[in-house]
Amino acid sequence: MELSIFVNGIQGYNQVIHHALLNSGLYVMHENDYSYTVGMKNIGAPDLIMFG
Repeated sequence: MELSIFVNGIQGYNQVIHHALLNSGLYVMHENDYSYTVGMKNIGAPDLIMFG
């Protein structure tokens, strides 16, 4: 691994979310035990967290 090169993973992740929001107005992230939405407030609804 080259240690002299910095790769900003957070910036790349934010770009993925931003692109999804521009295309569909909604982004859903799935984790191990839950999922959550980003962008629902743009359509007048609250963001959601779903467990189980």
